[in-house]
Amino acid sequence: MRWAFATLLAVHGVVHALGFAKAFGLAELTGLTQPISRAIGALWLLAGLAFVASSGLFAASWPFWWALAAVAIVLSQVALGASWRDAKYGTLVNALVLAGVILGALGAGPAILGTHELRDTTASVAPETADAGEIADLPAPIRRCLLAAGVTGRPLPSQVRACMRRGSESSAP
Repeated sequence: MRWAFATLLAVHGVVHALGFAKAFGLAELTGLTQPISRAIGALWLLAGLAFVASSGLFAASWPFWWALAAVAIVLSQVALGASWRDAKYGTLVNALVLAGVILGALGAGPAILGTHELRDTTASVAPETADAGEIADLPAPIRRCLLAAGVTGRPLPSQVRACMRRGSESSAP
């Protein structure tokens, strides 16, 4: 499904090149019957480039691919509006991409907000609890992280999922 969506983004971007080609007289396109101004042709090109780029970012698992795809949708709809009679079905593709953008934005939500969480990912929780003495022998950075996460005095999860990223407070080069 992932590659199908990446392909949809890329193909939709390449199709936008048709509007650019028509506007700048680079191709004789009988399917596009309405004239397209150069300004709108430039929008067609920008939307197409944004779709292709967001396809690459999505395929590379960049977490904010959806932001560029959202810009592409807006540019695309403006370009489609100027050539509505010929290109109205592109709105259906934009709607499909919008659904993916919404899912992508929701999936990246915690990263956008800068939140970090340690949580139990299973229904069962081990009965023991962590105390400060148990983590005293751990390396200082790990101990600080666990203390900041508030693991002492809480039931120990059987599994955790953590996401780490380098922040502005990092002193490493």
